[in-house]
Amino acid sequence: MDGAMLPRLEPKENSMATKAQQMQSIIRRYREDTGQDSVDMHEVSKYAVKMGWPLPTPKTALDRLAEQFSSAAREETRACSQ
Repeated sequence: MDGAMLPRLEPKENSMATKAQQMQSIIRRYREDTGQDSVDMHEVSKYAVKMGWPLPTPKTALDRLAEQFSSAAREETRACSQ
């Protein structure tokens, strides 16, 4: 997240919560605020952004290409070690 701060959770929630726990808390809060049991994660994401949750930095084409080269290199390493 490039040093972005996560939104502060309510005092009743653990201040040492992991990112996943904070996200789960926002999902619960979204359900409480909207009354919906089934949720669309795009809608939850919009809700979280309105609450101050930082948007992640999008990957560049070069980042994606580097991941593809990494994956290909791992496949070759696995094939050679068998």
